[in-house]
Amino acid sequence: MYPLLARQERQERVLELYKQDKTMREIAKEVHMSFGDISSIIKKEFGPQDEKRVSLDSQVLKLFSKGLKQKLSVRLPNKLWF
Repeated sequence: MYPLLARQERQERVLELYKQDKTMREIAKEVHMSFGDISSIIKKEFGPQDEKRVSLDSQVLKLFSKGLKQKLSVRLPNKLWF
């Protein structure tokens, strides 16, 4: 836990956790910051998110919106693949 860290220390901690592939929720819980503030710090340091950090759902939506006609795996809520 990092209670009452200075702003610069919290920004550094956010970047450390991001590099460790922690989720936004995990980072927010540890440094007690909003998702928006965390996102701003990450975007300032790394620029727009790269494809590997985008959720599977977002990737599928992007493919459909581009009109690609590729065969895709579909994930159901119970985590079955077909």
